[in-house]
Amino acid sequence: MTILSYLREHLQPALPLAEDLARAVDRAADRVDPLLRTVSGYERRLAPAVVHAIAHCASLVTSLPGPIDIHGRAFVADPLVHGIFPAVDDIATTLGRSRAMREFLAAPSPDRAENFYALLGVRRHEKNVMGMALWGDLVRGDSPQTLLYFTDHTLFGVAAELDESRRLLRDASFDSLVAGFVAEQGEKGHPLLEEKLAALAAWLAAAEEHLKLEPFSVTVDLLGVETGDGAPGAHRLSLPELAGRDRRRWSVVLGRFSRAEALAAVERQEHAHRYMVI
Repeated sequence: MTILSYLREHLQPALPLAEDLARAVDRAADRVDPLLRTVSGYERRLAPAVVHAIAHCASLVTSLPGPIDIHGRAFVADPLVHGIFPAVDDIATTLGRSRAMREFLAAPSPDRAENFYALLGVRRHEKNVMGMALWGDLVRGDSPQTLLYFTDHTLFGVAAELDESRRLLRDASFDSLVAGFVAEQGEKGHPLLEEKLAALAAWLAAAEEHLKLEPFSVTVDLLGVETGDGAPGAHRLSLPELAGRDRRRWSVVLGRFSRAEALAAVERQEHAHRYMVI
C-alpha cells in the first residue's frame, strides 16, 4: 500500500502513522531540527505535507527520460550519448571514478545482472567560439558559433533494478527538498519550534516550487556546435534540467549501464592509481 492511499483510506487521528510515512516525517524533522520532535503532534502536522512532497518527487522521477543504454557502442549509435560525453573513453572514466557505482559493485548481492541502472547528471555549458561554416558555396573559418558541452558527469541512485533506482532517486529528491528548506531557513531564521514546524510543512506542501524538471532542447552537429534543424549531421538533444536549491543545474537522464564495462573501468582506474603511486 502506498503512503498516499494509506492516508486517504485508513489514517484516522487516533491511529499511528504508516511505517514508511513515519520514517519520512522523522527524517525531515531530524534534518531540520531534532527538537521538532518535542512539539506536540508534530507527526500529524507534517504528514500531509510529507505525503505531498514524496508524491511530487515520485512524479519527477517517473518523468525522467530513459533509461537509455550508455556504453561504448551507444556513443556511436546514439546522438544523445555522443552529445553528453566528449569522447567514448569518458564513459569508462565516469564509471571508474563514480563512488556510488563502486559501492554498488562492491556490495554483496545475489543479483549479478548484466546491467544496472542509475541517473546520470551532468552540468551543461555553452561557449562562444569561432569556427568553420558554409556560407552558400564558400567555407568560412571565422564564423561565430556556440559550442555545447557537458562536465561533472556523476551517477546517482545506482541499483540492479530500475524500480529500485527510481525509489532511491525519489528518496534523494525528498532529502534535497528538506536540505533546501534548511538552507532557506538558515537565512531567514525561525527561532520558535512552532514557527519552524509550520514553515517546514508549508515548504514541503509547495514542493513543486522548490524542485522541478525544466525542459531543454537544442540542435547540434556531431562536434557539439549548435545549429539549425536540417543542417548536415544535425540532431536534436533533449535533456531536462533539475532545478532546485543548487543554482548550478543538473541535466539528467536515466541510464542503463553494462556491469562488465563498469568492472573493467574500475580495474583500469585502480591500475592507473597504482601506477601514479609507484
